[in-house]
Amino acid sequence: MKAFGKKRMEILLREIHALSFSRSHVPPVNVKEPDRGLPYIHGLPVELLQQIFLLIVNDVPDCPSIFSFGETTISVDVASPPLILTRVCRLWRVVAYSTTGVWSRIQVGLPGRVQPLKSFLPDLLQCWLARSGSRPLTLRIVDKRQFYYRVCGKHPWQRPSEVNSQLLDILLSESKRWETVVMLPVEDWSQNFDAPQLRSLECCLSNLRRFNAPNLSRLYIIASRPCHPNQRAGYS
Repeated sequence: MKAFGKKRMEILLREIHALSFSRSHVPPVNVKEPDRGLPYIHGLPVELLQQIFLLIVNDVPDCPSIFSFGETTISVDVASPPLILTRVCRLWRVVAYSTTGVWSRIQVGLPGRVQPLKSFLPDLLQCWLARSGSRPLTLRIVDKRQFYYRVCGKHPWQRPSEVNSQLLDILLSESKRWETVVMLPVEDWSQNFDAPQLRSLECCLSNLRRFNAPNLSRLYIIASRPCHPNQRAGYS
Protein backbone atom coordinates (compact mmCIF):
# COMPACT_ATOMS: atom_id res chain seq x y z
CA MET A 1 0.00 0.00 0.00
CA LYS A 2 2.89 2.38 0.77
CA ALA A 3 4.52 1.69 -2.65
CA PHE A 4 1.21 2.30 -4.38
CA GLY A 5 0.69 5.55 -2.49
CA LYS A 6 4.14 6.81 -3.46
CA LYS A 7 3.64 5.93 -7.09
CA ARG A 8 0.25 7.61 -7.15
CA MET A 9 1.76 10.71 -5.57
CA GLU A 10 4.43 10.88 -8.28
CA ILE A 11 1.75 10.69 -10.98
CA LEU A 12 -0.21 13.49 -9.36
CA LEU A 13 2.88 15.68 -9.10
CA ARG A 14 3.62 15.19 -12.81
CA GLU A 15 0.03 16.12 -13.67
CA ILE A 16 0.21 19.25 -11.53
CA HIS A 17 3.51 20.23 -13.14
CA ALA A 18 2.06 19.71 -16.61
CA LEU A 19 -1.01 21.73 -15.71
CA SER A 20 1.12 24.57 -14.33
CA PHE A 21 3.27 24.56 -17.44
CA SER A 22 0.27 24.71 -19.78
CA ARG A 23 -1.38 27.41 -17.68
CA SER A 24 1.72 29.57 -17.94
CA HIS A 25 1.26 29.62 -21.71
CA VAL A 26 -2.34 30.79 -21.56
CA PRO A 27 -2.40 34.47 -22.50
CA PRO A 28 -3.75 36.74 -19.75
CA VAL A 29 -7.19 38.25 -20.08
CA ASN A 30 -6.93 41.47 -22.01
CA VAL A 31 -8.55 44.13 -19.85
CA LYS A 32 -9.08 47.18 -21.96
CA GLU A 33 -7.54 50.22 -20.38
CA PRO A 34 -8.88 53.69 -21.02
CA ASP A 35 -6.96 56.05 -23.21
CA ARG A 36 -4.42 58.22 -21.49
CA GLY A 37 -6.11 61.11 -19.73
CA LEU A 38 -9.58 59.48 -19.54
CA PRO A 39 -11.11 58.33 -16.23
CA TYR A 40 -10.55 54.67 -15.38
CA ILE A 41 -14.31 54.17 -15.08
CA HIS A 42 -14.39 54.16 -18.89
CA GLY A 43 -12.48 50.89 -18.71
CA LEU A 44 -15.30 49.13 -16.87
CA PRO A 45 -17.24 46.50 -18.80
CA VAL A 46 -20.58 47.82 -20.01
CA GLU A 47 -22.41 45.14 -18.02
CA LEU A 48 -20.83 46.38 -14.78
CA LEU A 49 -21.64 49.99 -15.59
CA GLN A 50 -25.26 48.97 -16.22
CA GLN A 51 -25.43 47.33 -12.79
CA ILE A 52 -24.05 50.49 -11.18
CA PHE A 53 -26.73 52.56 -12.92
CA LEU A 54 -29.45 50.18 -11.74
CA LEU A 55 -28.21 50.38 -8.15
CA ILE A 56 -28.28 54.18 -8.34
CA VAL A 57 -31.80 54.30 -9.77
CA ASN A 58 -33.20 51.67 -7.40
CA ASP A 59 -31.75 53.58 -4.43
CA VAL A 60 -33.89 56.65 -5.18
CA PRO A 61 -36.66 56.96 -2.53
CA ASP A 62 -40.14 56.44 -3.94
CA CYS A 63 -39.15 56.54 -7.65
CA PRO A 64 -36.97 58.68 -9.92
CA SER A 65 -38.84 61.87 -10.74
CA ILE A 66 -39.21 63.05 -14.32
CA PHE A 67 -40.43 66.58 -13.52
CA SER A 68 -39.42 69.24 -11.02
CA PHE A 69 -41.78 71.97 -9.84
CA GLY A 70 -41.54 75.54 -8.71
CA GLU A 71 -44.46 77.51 -7.36
CA THR A 72 -45.65 78.33 -10.89
CA THR A 73 -43.29 76.36 -13.14
CA ILE A 74 -42.70 72.81 -14.30
CA SER A 75 -39.47 71.58 -15.86
CA VAL A 76 -37.44 68.44 -16.51
CA ASP A 77 -35.69 67.06 -13.43
CA VAL A 78 -32.24 66.72 -14.99
CA ALA A 79 -30.49 66.78 -11.60
CA SER A 80 -31.77 63.33 -10.57
CA PRO A 81 -31.12 59.87 -11.95
CA PRO A 82 -31.49 58.50 -14.49
CA LEU A 83 -31.53 61.74 -16.51
CA ILE A 84 -28.40 63.03 -14.80
CA LEU A 85 -26.55 59.88 -15.91
CA THR A 86 -27.16 60.84 -19.53
CA ARG A 87 -25.47 64.21 -19.02
CA VAL A 88 -22.06 62.98 -17.83
CA CYS A 89 -20.53 61.84 -21.11
CA ARG A 90 -21.39 60.11 -24.37
CA LEU A 91 -20.53 56.64 -23.03
CA TRP A 92 -22.80 56.99 -20.00
CA ARG A 93 -25.58 58.37 -22.17
CA VAL A 94 -25.40 55.40 -24.56
CA VAL A 95 -25.27 52.87 -21.70
CA ALA A 96 -28.14 54.53 -19.82
CA TYR A 97 -30.35 54.74 -22.90
CA SER A 98 -29.75 51.07 -23.70
CA THR A 99 -30.46 49.79 -20.17
CA THR A 100 -34.21 49.26 -20.01
CA GLY A 101 -34.26 48.61 -16.27
CA VAL A 102 -33.03 52.15 -15.60
CA TRP A 103 -36.28 53.53 -17.07
CA SER A 104 -38.76 51.06 -15.55
CA ARG A 105 -39.33 53.14 -12.38
CA ILE A 106 -40.78 56.65 -12.56
CA GLN A 107 -42.50 59.28 -10.46
CA VAL A 108 -44.81 61.57 -12.40
CA GLY A 109 -45.95 64.76 -10.75
CA LEU A 110 -49.21 66.19 -12.05
CA PRO A 111 -49.08 69.99 -12.09
CA GLY A 112 -52.83 70.59 -12.08
CA ARG A 113 -52.43 73.62 -14.33
CA VAL A 114 -54.98 74.57 -16.94
CA GLN A 115 -52.41 76.11 -19.31
CA PRO A 116 -50.99 73.73 -21.96
CA LEU A 117 -47.67 72.09 -21.25
CA LYS A 118 -44.65 72.71 -23.39
CA SER A 119 -44.74 69.94 -25.97
CA PHE A 120 -41.39 68.44 -25.03
CA LEU A 121 -42.61 67.49 -21.52
CA PRO A 122 -45.23 64.92 -22.65
CA ASP A 123 -42.77 63.81 -25.34
CA LEU A 124 -40.15 63.20 -22.66
CA LEU A 125 -42.58 61.06 -20.68
CA GLN A 126 -43.32 58.99 -23.78
CA CYS A 127 -39.60 58.59 -24.51
CA TRP A 128 -38.92 57.56 -20.91
CA LEU A 129 -41.55 54.83 -21.08
CA ALA A 130 -40.36 53.71 -24.52
CA ARG A 131 -36.79 53.28 -23.22
CA SER A 132 -38.08 50.85 -20.58
CA GLY A 133 -38.83 48.41 -23.41
CA SER A 134 -41.22 45.66 -22.34
CA ARG A 135 -40.22 45.65 -18.67
CA PRO A 136 -42.86 45.78 -15.93
CA LEU A 137 -43.29 49.33 -14.65
CA THR A 138 -43.19 50.81 -11.18
CA LEU A 139 -45.10 54.10 -11.09
CA ARG A 140 -45.68 56.76 -8.48
CA ILE A 141 -48.29 59.33 -9.52
CA VAL A 142 -48.47 62.44 -7.38
CA ASP A 143 -50.89 65.33 -7.80
CA LYS A 144 -48.99 68.50 -6.96
CA ARG A 145 -52.22 70.28 -6.11
CA GLN A 146 -51.99 68.57 -2.71
CA PHE A 147 -48.96 70.75 -2.04
CA TYR A 148 -50.96 73.88 -2.68
CA TYR A 149 -53.68 72.63 -0.33
CA ARG A 150 -51.25 72.06 2.53
CA VAL A 151 -49.31 75.30 1.96
CA CYS A 152 -52.00 77.71 0.74
CA GLY A 153 -55.12 76.14 2.20
CA LYS A 154 -56.78 75.93 -1.22
CA HIS A 155 -58.72 72.84 -2.11
CA PRO A 156 -56.89 70.98 -4.92
CA TRP A 157 -59.96 69.59 -6.70
CA GLN A 158 -61.35 72.87 -7.98
CA ARG A 159 -61.65 71.73 -11.57
CA PRO A 160 -60.21 69.03 -13.84
CA SER A 161 -56.89 69.78 -15.47
CA GLU A 162 -56.33 69.11 -19.18
CA VAL A 163 -52.61 68.95 -18.48
CA ASN A 164 -53.07 66.21 -15.89
CA SER A 165 -55.33 64.28 -18.28
CA GLN A 166 -52.71 64.53 -21.00
CA LEU A 167 -49.99 63.02 -18.79
CA LEU A 168 -52.31 60.40 -17.33
CA ASP A 169 -53.37 59.25 -20.80
CA ILE A 170 -49.72 58.62 -21.67
CA LEU A 171 -49.34 56.48 -18.55
CA LEU A 172 -52.61 54.71 -19.30
CA SER A 173 -51.30 53.64 -22.70
CA GLU A 174 -48.80 51.42 -20.82
CA SER A 175 -51.20 50.07 -18.20
CA LYS A 176 -50.69 46.49 -19.32
CA ARG A 177 -47.10 46.75 -18.04
CA TRP A 178 -47.93 48.23 -14.65
CA GLU A 179 -46.57 46.04 -11.84
CA THR A 180 -46.37 48.41 -8.85
CA VAL A 181 -48.43 51.59 -8.69
CA VAL A 182 -48.69 54.29 -6.05
CA MET A 183 -51.42 56.75 -6.98
CA LEU A 184 -52.01 59.53 -4.50
CA PRO A 185 -55.54 60.95 -4.84
CA VAL A 186 -56.09 61.81 -8.50
CA GLU A 187 -59.43 63.19 -9.64
CA ASP A 188 -58.69 63.89 -13.31
CA TRP A 189 -58.85 60.28 -14.44
CA SER A 190 -62.35 59.31 -15.46
CA GLN A 191 -61.81 56.10 -17.45
CA ASN A 192 -61.31 52.55 -16.22
CA PHE A 193 -58.20 50.60 -17.17
CA ASP A 194 -56.83 47.07 -17.35
CA ALA A 195 -53.63 46.21 -15.47
CA PRO A 196 -53.11 42.45 -15.88
CA GLN A 197 -49.54 42.52 -14.46
CA LEU A 198 -50.35 44.71 -11.47
CA ARG A 199 -49.20 43.11 -8.20
CA SER A 200 -49.04 46.00 -5.75
CA LEU A 201 -51.35 49.02 -5.62
CA GLU A 202 -51.57 52.02 -3.32
CA CYS A 203 -54.43 54.42 -4.00
CA CYS A 204 -57.56 55.99 -2.55
CA LEU A 205 -60.86 54.14 -2.63
CA SER A 206 -62.34 56.27 -5.42
CA ASN A 207 -59.45 55.37 -7.76
CA LEU A 208 -59.50 51.70 -6.74
CA ARG A 209 -62.85 51.23 -8.48
CA ARG A 210 -61.21 52.05 -11.82
CA PHE A 211 -58.71 49.17 -11.70
CA ASN A 212 -59.17 45.79 -13.34
CA ALA A 213 -56.22 43.95 -11.79
CA PRO A 214 -56.86 40.20 -11.57
CA ASN A 215 -53.34 39.44 -10.30
CA LEU A 216 -53.28 42.05 -7.53
CA SER A 217 -51.72 40.63 -4.35
CA ARG A 218 -51.06 43.73 -2.22
CA LEU A 219 -53.31 46.72 -1.70
CA TYR A 220 -52.98 49.91 0.35
CA ILE A 221 -55.91 52.28 0.70
CA ILE A 222 -54.94 55.94 1.15
CA ALA A 223 -57.18 58.48 2.86
CA SER A 224 -58.80 60.50 0.12
CA ARG A 225 -58.47 63.81 1.95
CA PRO A 226 -55.26 65.52 0.79
CA CYS A 227 -54.54 66.95 4.23
CA HIS A 228 -53.71 63.42 5.39
CA PRO A 229 -51.69 61.93 2.49
CA ASN A 230 -49.92 59.34 4.68
CA GLN A 231 -53.03 57.70 6.12
CA ARG A 232 -53.54 54.30 4.60
CA ALA A 233 -54.71 50.78 5.33
CA GLY A 234 -52.98 47.71 3.91
CA TYR A 235 -54.36 44.43 2.59
CA SER A 236 -52.57 41.46 1.12
